[in-house]
Amino acid sequence: MAYLIKDRIQFEWAKCNFDLTFPGPVVQLLGDSGTGKTLFWHSLSGASKELKSLSALKVIPVNYNLDEDTVVRMIQNEHKSMLVIDNADIVITKTSSVDEIYKSDNQFILMGRNPMLYRVPDNCIGFMEREGRRFTIDYLE
Repeated sequence: MAYLIKDRIQFEWAKCNFDLTFPGPVVQLLGDSGTGKTLFWHSLSGASKELKSLSALKVIPVNYNLDEDTVVRMIQNEHKSMLVIDNADIVITKTSSVDEIYKSDNQFILMGRNPMLYRVPDNCIGFMEREGRRFTIDYLE
């Protein structure tokens, strides 16, 4: 079963401030282009290697450069990690792949435009909010 490793991440990177909460082990981040989803992906993958507040967290950034079978193997082989998948609706397209998400003991942040495939509860579907250089997530209720 997917596992909530971190319920909140706060960090600064590239003059941007991220204060993000995660109400469950699998969250879907939605938003139009330019709202900060990919910036968050790049920032978190860079910041997790350098910031002490994130040093104990194993962050695995994934995007459409990897094929679905490779991503599924990563999901199966990683443990207690946070997989941050940009353009998840392009990377993970099969129900069997989604099943692997929920069977693993990892946490997932799925970014994209189609939340229907992932069976994420409404309270775990959020929109990236940007106010200047500050980013937060506003979840459905």
